[in-house]
Amino acid sequence: MTAAPGELSSVQLCRAQVALRQRVVTLLAGSGLRIRELAHGLVIFNPRDRDSGQVHIAYADGYVSWSRMTWNYWGNLQGYEDETDGIGSGVAAEKILGTLGGKTGGPR
Repeated sequence: MTAAPGELSSVQLCRAQVALRQRVVTLLAGSGLRIRELAHGLVIFNPRDRDSGQVHIAYADGYVSWSRMTWNYWGNLQGYEDETDGIGSGVAAEKILGTLGGKTGGPR
């Protein structure tokens, strides 16, 4: 099986995986961070602080990216407000749809 232009062959990918893993293990030695291997790269995370996110490193080109889940509390959904919120002060469907880029108009 041949690789498409710009893709690594299976032998090159295997070599890249081994080289990247060795380099990352050396860089992180003694840090307490963990490494998880995926099909296309490594994921580095702190098992003691999952909220700090994950760093992904691609085998093909060593590209590094950070992903982290964030939460913003909006309040209760409209209709589920409590007495201190006041009726009508809940999160409306428009806020959810607008944030996620959903379509308005309900199911069809």
